[in-house]
Amino acid sequence: MQNLIASFRIIGIAGQIGSGKTSLALELCKRLNAKKVSFGDFVRSEAIRRNIIPTRFALQELGETLIAELGPYDFVQRVLDSTDIHPIMVLDGVRHIEIWQAIRSLAPRSLLIYLDIKEATRLDRLRSRDNLSDCSIKRAMLHTMEVNIPKLKDLADIVLLESPLEEMVFEALSRIEQL
Repeated sequence: MQNLIASFRIIGIAGQIGSGKTSLALELCKRLNAKKVSFGDFVRSEAIRRNIIPTRFALQELGETLIAELGPYDFVQRVLDSTDIHPIMVLDGVRHIEIWQAIRSLAPRSLLIYLDIKEATRLDRLRSRDNLSDCSIKRAMLHTMEVNIPKLKDLADIVLLESPLEEMVFEALSRIEQL
């Protein structure tokens, strides 16, 4: 499968919790006829397999554990092996520099989109969408994984600033075509 993946385009979506990664990934998949692959979905299914209640904190911890156990390269390979190969795949939830480096080594024709969304917007989304308390949100945002996500901005091929989803999709598609 590794040789197959190397010839395909992978679009990684990175951003902090509540930044709109999944919304952007779904829209890009529709418009590019791409396959959505989610690191979060993979970790969630692994949590269920291990009889772990999939709370946000438990998933963050399990994600870190899986990367430590498998290493970034094998972790990415397992996530990609869990889905059918498609000419364009949108990877929702890139959260580590080492994971992005592993994606790039597996699929050199990949690009990274970073969502740079204001904290106030992200907090509002988490409160309403996930019905989280401020204490739970703060705990999730202070997790090591979350604290390091902004470093991905420097590696991103495309940085999208906060704007309505439709505008971000349009900008992402325009920039993808240029690249």
